Amino acid sequence: MVIKPIKYCLVLIAFFVLPLMAGQRDYRSPFDVGMGARELGKGGAGVGGLSNAGAIYWNPALLALGDRPEIQLFHMNLFMDTRYQFLAASYPTLSSGSFGLGIGDLSSGKFVRYNDYDISGTFSSRQNLLLFGYGFSPLKQLALGASIKGALFDIAEYQGSGFGFDIGALYSAFIVKGASIGLKVADIAGPRMKLHEIEQRFPVSVRGGLAYTRTFSGLSTLFNLDVENTEKSGTDIYTGAEIGINEILFARFGYMADKLTLGGGIAYYSFRFDYAYAGLGDLGTSHRISLSYAFGGSVEKRREANQANLIKDKIEELNNQSKAENQRRLDEQLTQARDFEQTGDYYKSVEAYYRVLALDDQNAEARQKIASLIEQIKLDVSRQASNNYINTLIARQLELGNNYLSKKQYDKAAEQFGFVLILDPQNQTAKGQLAAMDTTRRAEITRNKAAARESIQGGNYRRALESLDNVLALAPDDQQAQQSRTEIYRKIESSKHLDKALRLYDQENYLAASVQADSALLLNPQSEGAKGLKHRLAQYTAKETTLEDIKKNSDHWRIYIQGMEKYQAGDYDKALELWRSLQSDYPNNPNLKRNIEQAAERAPKR
Repeated sequence: MVIKPIKYCLVLIAFFVLPLMAGQRDYRSPFDVGMGARELGKGGAGVGGLSNAGAIYWNPALLALGDRPEIQLFHMNLFMDTRYQFLAASYPTLSSGSFGLGIGDLSSGKFVRYNDYDISGTFSSRQNLLLFGYGFSPLKQLALGASIKGALFDIAEYQGSGFGFDIGALYSAFIVKGASIGLKVADIAGPRMKLHEIEQRFPVSVRGGLAYTRTFSGLSTLFNLDVENTEKSGTDIYTGAEIGINEILFARFGYMADKLTLGGGIAYYSFRFDYAYAGLGDLGTSHRISLSYAFGGSVEKRREANQANLIKDKIEELNNQSKAENQRRLDEQLTQARDFEQTGDYYKSVEAYYRVLALDDQNAEARQKIASLIEQIKLDVSRQASNNYINTLIARQLELGNNYLSKKQYDKAAEQFGFVLILDPQNQTAKGQLAAMDTTRRAEITRNKAAARESIQGGNYRRALESLDNVLALAPDDQQAQQSRTEIYRKIESSKHLDKALRLYDQENYLAASVQADSALLLNPQSEGAKGLKHRLAQYTAKETTLEDIKKNSDHWRIYIQGMEKYQAGDYDKALELWRSLQSDYPNNPNLKRNIEQAAERAPKR
């Protein structure tokens, strides 16, 4: 009865103490046992692919794949009251990569201290590990990361601490879809601990890993294979697989260096519970459990909101720039008009004030000044010019007006004919030209608007923009033309987002495709292509529902039960019709999908 406790005590002392007292040779870190029941259930293979908070331990580059902040708690029982616990946390940012934190604690119960075969008290052992890591993706298929680690050993009256760091990488641009390869180099300049007079360090280890994942109609599979070479300790192989049902229930098995492992897990919304089992030979068995919680908004959704805000800000910026430009031109024309008035050049002053009214037809100063300056011009003309001079001036203004008219410079032509009517209010030539010019301009505006509408309907936005520019050249304040041009620009940008969404959809990157489709609809809410794509994406991105969700709506539940009755009666076509009518409200309901698939298999083939 005494031999077995002594055996366990000797093994435990060898596990904690002998590696540090063995002279000047390297030893494996006690934390190499791993962390996270999900990975340990797959044989301790995790370098090639996972994205939860445990990435801080397995491969800091995998932090870059995280979509939501997460916290993970891990517990493992060993032998003789030995406990291993680990707390991991990760936080992804929108544009600055992801950060991770890990805290490990490996501690024992009380051991009896002997001195010359006499009991002289008790002692215990505790070893702690602290990790701080960072991961980012410089390229779409590549992720890189690094972590700084600190180790603290406290064994009886001996204490020691040291620091080191790990680096990692992940590459996923494989010919085989769903495959990725990872690499981790651990304990570069590994922590060095000096207990009493002997100094030890964690040995350098290099681990490469391959991961492959595939999903089949609600059934997901994940395969991992890691190969690790540790300095002065040889090579070990870790491999395992995971099978998941609807991303809720999971079963795992694996091979860890020299023993088999089993495990399972369950996921519910943001929570995840995992369990792993492994034998320890003569030392019994080891049970490992993990509890994870993901919180906050996803990176993709936060990026989507930021993109929508950027589009909104850009449109507002363009509007403000347009207003600022109009105000600048208005101030410039007012300054010129005032300067001409001060120097006595009333004609040019009136011209400048007319340009002010072209920009702001309600400008009170310009209206008042034009009226007063015209009276001043009349007075000056009556004082300084004879009728022949006035007639000559009128002829000159008519000539200039006709010249501008031939060049379709209607605004300048109107100014010249207006001057003629100032000098001779009854001049029929000027009146006739103004009337004809107004008719021509209106006809040009109408023709160009019609051409723009026709081009828009035909999808020829470039020609539509040319026609609208012609309208605005004739009527700069035409609100309809300005609005149509803005809408065209929005549709063009919407089409770009829709094209990108379709490419992402073909690549099965459904979350990113949904972001681009939402951007397309934000710019063009009438886009049928974007609406259709959103409908198709709903089955991949919509929140999963259950029968309980259908029961909450009495009408929907009645339709669902009617479908069951038709199915049982052998009327599979009617059952399909009833169940498919519910798909738009419950696009990601496993029960509804399964019923539709079974009814479709039994329905008569046409």
